[in-house]
Amino acid sequence: MWNAADRAALIDPDLPGYALAVKTDLSVVAGLFRRTPSDALGIVRGNNPVFFCEESPAPLRNESLVIDSVTYRVAGRSPDGQGFVSLDLEKV
Repeated sequence: MWNAADRAALIDPDLPGYALAVKTDLSVVAGLFRRTPSDALGIVRGNNPVFFCEESPAPLRNESLVIDSVTYRVAGRSPDGQGFVSLDLEKV
């Protein structure tokens, strides 16, 4: 399991795609935002964006998340087993 220092290094403000997302309860979650997700081979999985963040503060399925003034709905969650989760998003 990743420790706090590892998680902080992985979700770093200097990384491309770093974003702060606002949940429905107005709390803020830091993560990496990708508008066109792809798999390890670079093949596009779909047209919906993905937000990668720590699992504990992440919103649940069907909750809202605002990134760069755009509201998204969490359409799916894919935990990685190490304390992080990829959120499949749909623009509202």
